[in-house]
Amino acid sequence: MRVLVTGLGGYIGRSVLHPLRSLGFEVHGVGRHPLIVSGAVWHSADLLDASDRVRVVDVVQPTHVLHLAWITQHDLYWSHCENKHWLTATLHLCEAAARHRLIRFVLAGSCAQYDWRLNGPFREVDSGGAPQSLYGRLKLATETALLQFGRRAGIQAACGRLFFSYGPHEHKRRFVPSLALSLLRGAEARCGSGRQIRDFLHVSDIGEALAALVASDITGPINIGSGAPVPLSELARQLGEAAGRPDLIRLGAIPDRPGDPPALVPDLTLMREKLGFQPQIDHQGGLRQTLSWWSNNYTSDNLRRS
Repeated sequence: MRVLVTGLGGYIGRSVLHPLRSLGFEVHGVGRHPLIVSGAVWHSADLLDASDRVRVVDVVQPTHVLHLAWITQHDLYWSHCENKHWLTATLHLCEAAARHRLIRFVLAGSCAQYDWRLNGPFREVDSGGAPQSLYGRLKLATETALLQFGRRAGIQAACGRLFFSYGPHEHKRRFVPSLALSLLRGAEARCGSGRQIRDFLHVSDIGEALAALVASDITGPINIGSGAPVPLSELARQLGEAAGRPDLIRLGAIPDRPGDPPALVPDLTLMREKLGFQPQIDHQGGLRQTLSWWSNNYTSDNLRRS
């Protein structure tokens, strides 16, 4: 079995390599820039370029595709016009792979595909309302088109709807790393009220779940989360304890985002019963590991500037 992983060099992509290899896959990665990835064959290509897409697929001829690549620039991706380009590129990538020996195409989706104005827990069958962001709307449109194409072409298509994540290599301005970096340099870790409830899953568990989804025969959307929703204030408190500086956590130091939903929580029945996946890393252990990674991989000069 040969899997093509788009975005293999990214934050989540790094976490899928070992689980996929453990399941017996020959792993091929693709990205815009040359990269040496131990345990995978790398292909340099721009997936937004039609000729590059075809070239890579013709060379790899994958039996499986795990599509992680998308616009990911922090804060920009919610409304950036590049989302539209990724919808088109994703569908064309699947069509190109289907001309060879493709069995299965798995898209990395998002909890942003749900209407956050509705009460959760969110179930995959929920169809009321509409996503509020361009990113969420186009991710949902991509998923819908992929599932329709898969049924017509005899290809298994699935979408792992990821909720919230944390772990090594995450963008430093996101919730957990922003607090971690402040704590490591002995500065106040400023955040909002922390009343919002979110379902966070360590990125290593996300990698395991996505690999299991690739190896399965599940089709359609499936939520991926921890099943341990927590107020952001509690996550911040645990991170402060892990750093030995709970006194630096400053809840309410910055305003909450207008319209921020009070709770974003998935229904994980399908993940547990159909995929058979159970997270292995709890919040306390995962936060300690993440804090240690930032401590070991961020220089003191960078800490002072962050």
